[in-house]
Amino acid sequence: MLGLRFSTLRVYRWQVPSISIGYFTPGQMVQEKVFAEWDKVRRWTGGGIVFHDHQEITYSIVIPASDVAFRLCSAELYREIHLALGKAFPGIESTLAEGVSTSDGTCACFEHPVPGDLITLDGRKIAGAAQRRCRRGVLHQGSLRLPFPFHNEELNLERFASHLASSAVEQAPLFPSDELTALDAKYNSHPWMNRI
Repeated sequence: MLGLRFSTLRVYRWQVPSISIGYFTPGQMVQEKVFAEWDKVRRWTGGGIVFHDHQEITYSIVIPASDVAFRLCSAELYREIHLALGKAFPGIESTLAEGVSTSDGTCACFEHPVPGDLITLDGRKIAGAAQRRCRRGVLHQGSLRLPFPFHNEELNLERFASHLASSAVEQAPLFPSDELTALDAKYNSHPWMNRI
């Protein structure tokens, strides 16, 4: 158990096939024809391009500086979160990727496992993530692509939360609707999507 106490876990599903783009990924990359028909969003964290569809789970964990896990270095935190993911889905035999990264940070993220990614025993990447750290805390954004079709009722995400924290409480969205509208406008804007 990672021992999170004051952190927030949010889980997302995708209504239509989409891609998310790392914070430092050049904007011109997402204008290429191969991505023309995809809905797009730019992440606050780094990494390359992640493809999302109904067979993939996206999550974020916000860890404030007051949480004990904030003291872990980024690589250790990355590994601990992926270990918790692996324990949450015991029907999948998985391990953590070792060695040296061969990713250039801008390609399709699931093509190249990096150290600490969750992989199947035959080396297929099923979970990866990126982090952004500041004095106030850490944002960890991750993606899980299970190696078989699944339905929502088959997902035991409570088990994932229980491996991250000693206790978990479900909460309603924290933002009022007018603030969500403003945030939606900001992060759907051309300057944000094409910032580099």
